[in-house]
Amino acid sequence: MGKLYAVRTGRKIGIFTNWQDCELQVKGYPGAQYKSFFSRIEAEVYLNDSKTKSTELSEDNLRVYVDGSYSESQKRAGFGCVFVRNETILKEVYKETLVSSNDNLWNVSAEIAGVLYAIEWCIKKKIPSIDIYYDYEGLRYWSDGSWKANKQTTKNYVEKMNDFKNHIKINFIKVKAHSGDYFNEKADGLAKKAISNIEKKSDNSIKKDTIDTYINLNQFNNIIGDIKNEKTIIMCKGFCLNDRIINKLAKYLWKKNKNKIKDLENIKSTFDGESMILNIEYYQKKTDSQITKILKLEGK
Repeated sequence: MGKLYAVRTGRKIGIFTNWQDCELQVKGYPGAQYKSFFSRIEAEVYLNDSKTKSTELSEDNLRVYVDGSYSESQKRAGFGCVFVRNETILKEVYKETLVSSNDNLWNVSAEIAGVLYAIEWCIKKKIPSIDIYYDYEGLRYWSDGSWKANKQTTKNYVEKMNDFKNHIKINFIKVKAHSGDYFNEKADGLAKKAISNIEKKSDNSIKKDTIDTYINLNQFNNIIGDIKNEKTIIMCKGFCLNDRIINKLAKYLWKKNKNKIKDLENIKSTFDGESMILNIEYYQKKTDSQITKILKLEGK
């Protein structure tokens, strides 16, 4: 039996057999409470006992989900933090941060900045304990000495963490990247948001140095091919678009750069119809890294 998802505060209360159905009940719902189980009995106990101690954090404890993002084309990095207590989001933060080109850590540097921000915020609020939910193992292993800090960014991180440990109890909890965990996905989205506001000139045109690829209507139609069987399409300045078409375009560009589709874990994209800008995020299977490509569609 796979995972079961028990929702005890949400749009619909009950036990769900997949994350997609569970997410519909809790995403965006104020104070949503839910948890995954491998046993139906445990799930039912959770639903019927709002005081289950084994699934709740202490009153003073705080969970913070942290993620980082880096845009290769813009040379910009940012982090996102989601502060959670008793399954309720207390605070959301996203900030752009500087990264060292000498260290080549990119989105990891942004995630480090997010961890340091979260802990420092908790110390200022006199919170005695924090659980950091992360998806890159170095954040924990550099902190506890399991990994040696060889680069300046990681050395600074270790130094600050050693100081923070004198003021707050810090626990690290690993979350698999892009596994469907709601709060982790939320942090991932915030990290992207920190660097997604593509800079514009005073006349509102996009700066050319932020664009990776320009695609005109003829090129687009040649790549996509026949669209007669597409059921739901939006027309934007001559371009026929939907999620499947955008995904096909993203895969074409990935292969054009001599990459292999089998190496991809996921593709996410956002489209701005006003600027005709398409942001594509590529997630690779063997690493936690992501590659961002920015396209401009040149239509009618």
